[in-house]
Amino acid sequence: MSELIKWFEKRRETKALATIQQHSALTTSIVEDLEKAVAAAVNNKMEDMRTCIERVASNEERQTCCGEK
Repeated sequence: MSELIKWFEKRRETKALATIQQHSALTTSIVEDLEKAVAAAVNNKMEDMRTCIERVASNEERQTCCGEK
């Protein structure tokens, strides 16, 4: 029985690390798009800004719907 408990503990740890990695990658992508949106706004490139903001909104939605609040 002890081996089974160890297996579940390791599995939980592995899943937690995978979730953290996914969350980190998505958060980094969101921050990069926000940076691009600000740069586009500063340079008066409104269409580029909108595109970046739409990607941010889409990624935020993905992050929320996947239980990664």
